[in-house]
Formats: sequence, C-alpha cells, structure tokens
Amino acid sequence: MEIDSNGYQTKVLGMHNRQSCNIHTKNNLGKAQEIGSNGYSLAQSLPCDAKYLIRKNNISFKGKNDIKRVSQEELEKIKNEASKKAKELGIDLGMTWDMGNKNIPIQLTNLLLNHKIIENESVKDNMSHIILSISQSSSCTLQAKELLNFSDFITSDEVKDVYNNESVSDRLGQILLGLTHNNSLQQKIDIVRYINQHKEILNKGINLGEYIEKVDRRTYEDYISELHKTNPSEIPPESNNTNTDCMLKEKTEKLGRVATKDPKGISGFDRIGGQNEAITQLKRAIIFPRRYPQLYAGRNTEKGAILYGPPGTGKSLMATAFAEEYGAYFIKIAATEMQNKYVGETEENWRNLFEELKENQPALLFIDEMDALCKKRGSGDIHGDKELNQFLKLVSDIKAENLDVFILGATNNFDALDPAVLRDGRFGLHIEMLPPQSLSDVKEIFDIHTKNHRLDKDVQEQEQLIHQTILDVGLTGSGIEALVNNAHDNALERLGLFEKMENNTVTEEDLANFSIKAEDFIKALSERQKDMKKGTKQCIGFHN
Repeated sequence: MEIDSNGYQTKVLGMHNRQSCNIHTKNNLGKAQEIGSNGYSLAQSLPCDAKYLIRKNNISFKGKNDIKRVSQEELEKIKNEASKKAKELGIDLGMTWDMGNKNIPIQLTNLLLNHKIIENESVKDNMSHIILSISQSSSCTLQAKELLNFSDFITSDEVKDVYNNESVSDRLGQILLGLTHNNSLQQKIDIVRYINQHKEILNKGINLGEYIEKVDRRTYEDYISELHKTNPSEIPPESNNTNTDCMLKEKTEKLGRVATKDPKGISGFDRIGGQNEAITQLKRAIIFPRRYPQLYAGRNTEKGAILYGPPGTGKSLMATAFAEEYGAYFIKIAATEMQNKYVGETEENWRNLFEELKENQPALLFIDEMDALCKKRGSGDIHGDKELNQFLKLVSDIKAENLDVFILGATNNFDALDPAVLRDGRFGLHIEMLPPQSLSDVKEIFDIHTKNHRLDKDVQEQEQLIHQTILDVGLTGSGIEALVNNAHDNALERLGLFEKMENNTVTEEDLANFSIKAEDFIKALSERQKDMKKGTKQCIGFHN
C-alpha cells in the first residue's frame, strides 16, 4: 500500500488483477475534505470491494479481531463458559447453537457475552437472533469478525457521545443484527464517525439509531446529505442513489458470497432436479462427514470434486446449492479469469485467492471451465504447466493443513484433465451430471421451473405426454427452463396480451384469467424440435 500524504492517494494492490481504475465519488471527496484535503484519488485493482477507512494519519482495512475454528474439546469448554455467562445475564439462547455452523457462532457468543456491548439492553434482547443469523450465514466467519470489530468501535471512547445517544442505544441490537444481513460494516463505522465529528447532529432529535442500522453502500451518500439538512427526516429516507462505481459495488460473482436467493424461493439441493445420484455422492462424501464428524472419526474427508457432463446439466447451479448446504463462504470463478499476461502474476493470483479461502473458513471455491486450468501437461504450454503446478501445490496444502476448504470444479471435457488432478487426495471424487434419464427426472426439473407459474389444470391432465416429449427431445435442466419460458410467452400470445401490453390496455380481468395451458407447452416443444432439425439449437441445452 502506498500513501501520498499530500493528496491522500491510496493504491491498493488488487488480489487478482493489477490493472487499476481511478475512482472519484462524492463519498470519497466528502471524506477527504473532512481531513483538510482538496480531494483524493483511490486507485484500486479489481476486485472492487476493499474495505477502506480514510483517516488523517492512517488507512485501516481490517479490525484486530480474528476468530478461527477450534477443536471440539476447546469448543465444549467455550460453550460451557458462555452458557454460564448467559444464565447470569438472563439471556435465553435457546437452540440457536444447534443450527448451521456451530464452531464460530459459539465462540462469537462467548466473546459478545464478555464484551462491554452486552451491557446494552437492546443487544441482550436481540442476542439469540444475532447468533441464529450468524449460524445460518454462508459467510459465518467474516460476519463474526465484523460484529466484533463494530462492537469494539461503537463502545470505544472515540465515539462515546454517539454510543450514549438514546436512539442509538435503543437500536444497538438491531444494528448488530443488520450486520449479519449485509456487508455494511464500513458504512456503519463511517456514518458513526461522521455524526461524532458533527456534534450538532446529535442535538437534532432524530432517530440516529435507524440511520446507522439501515446505512449501506447504496444509501451512505443520501444519508450524509440528509443529516446535513437543517431539519433532516426523523427516520432515514429511501435512497435514490444508483451509483455503481467500482468502489461501491457488492462483490462480483468472481468473489461473491452467496447472497442472492433463488427467485422461486428455493435453496440448497431443493434447487436441483433430476440429479439425485450426484446429490447423494456430495452428501455422503462431504456434507455428512462435516455435519456428523463423530461418525467419521479417524477418516480424512475429500477436499475436492469434479462435476462433469454436457452443458446445461446444472453444474454451476449444483455448486451454489452445495455452498448453501455446506454453509460456506462461496467464491465462484472461471479458470481463465485468473490468468494474466505478466510473468508470475497468474501464480500470485492463485496464491492470494487461496489465502482468502483460508481466512474465511468454512469456504467453497467453485472453478468453472476446469479443463482450461487442468489440461494435460506436456503439450508445450510452459506457462499453463507452471500455473497448474502452482494450483496443485495449493490444493495439496489444503489437504495437508486439514483446512475447512473445499474446491469444486466443473468441466464439459473430462478427458482433457491431467491425471495428476484426478488422483485421490486432490480431486478424487468424480461426479457425472447427465440430462434427465427418466420421466421422474423430468418431473422433478419441470416442477421446479413451473413452481411460481400459473398453470391451467389441463397441464396436469396432459403431464405424461409433456414429460415424455421432453425426455424424447433430450432437453437438459436449462433446456426445460427455456421451454417453460417459451410456453409462458405462447400463453401471452394466445390471449392477446402482448398487444394489450403494447397498447397499455391490460385489465384486471386479464390478470385474473391468465394461465399457461398444455397447448402452450406442446407448441413450445414443437418449436424446439423444429429448431433442432434446422441445427439452430442443441438438445442438451445452452449453459451450465
């Protein structure tokens, strides 16, 4: 990190790509002006979510707290201590420890129960909800650290006037709970500091606790502007800020934790249809040993697996579902994203990525296009061989250190993979994912993709015909999803609703009477068959 003391210019060397982008936002400019500068430039490499904090004398990215998994014996001691403390304080934790990932939540509970912040009644009242939320989080370790860092900060002498504000004190429990739902630690710290620096805001009689609770990357600038007004809103307004600057974006899919829910309201393996064998293999090899370690004592579990099969069979979706079942910090990349034209950069990208996995255990890395990274060596591609050697060393280190990290790879070309990748101890678990092989497979997938669609009763009456035709055509999961969407369009066309939407004449009766009929599915299947005969579509689908 380099700091230009005159312009407060910061360069953060990115984890995966050194090509920088200069960022200027109102938020950044406001902070720079607060410390007496005319502005500063933050040049940051992708990925674009470094946690920043500009001060006059230093720049801080992380708090001092670190929380790591401990042995079962040590965990039992911590749990007993926490139970005793909770009883003394009159806090009922219920069954929250027995849900999800227990190791980190139990440690967090003990630390919070012995922290100054537990003196706050709102925190006591929300304690069980906070721990439950952490237990079910896909980024449990990271959020536990953020909770501890914010607790240290808000109870420090530096911001004691804000901490003692009645509206903040009354909502402190909800503020901590909010930290478990979104990645807003830095915005909460920033807005508290801002309020503390402008003491007049404390005397305006507004609900500052709600401002702190709701602030995030999207709302920060709006809230600061609102607090500056002579008569600000008592509660924070809805934000109109659509700023998508690199600095303020949520993590991209490349480094994204699983945060978005399936629009159908489905999670985990319930997302997946027609892949019961693949799900069973993942459960028995990975999920069950992690969930019931006593039954697998003395046995080393797999640290890597390969999903292989034709496009469209749901390999990427399986990875997301697996991450939710595993309860892990989830990183999803394509192998080609890590490659860099500069010598040594690609290998460094992989080292930094694996370091992030170690820091956020339990963690799951999903690598799409695995064959681009792990193709057979000896073809004359010196740089490719060097990258693969580095990758295999990092995978072996995970096994040797017995880290709570799992790597899931996906490929459409299994035969292209280097034998060293496929051996036991690395990626010894090979799971084939095929298009639907039976009517029951088709039904599972069809039911998932039609879950929130309004179907006419005749669809069920002709279900056998529709499913058999899907099986005969050879559609994959993605192909069935596309078929359902085409049938939906056919229904809109049949009822003349496209034209009505064009003319803005859709009525309540139209909305009430809309449904997809069997004929809409049959028409969509007929169109798909015609397309395949013309060679414009492949029966296996079109994406992973």
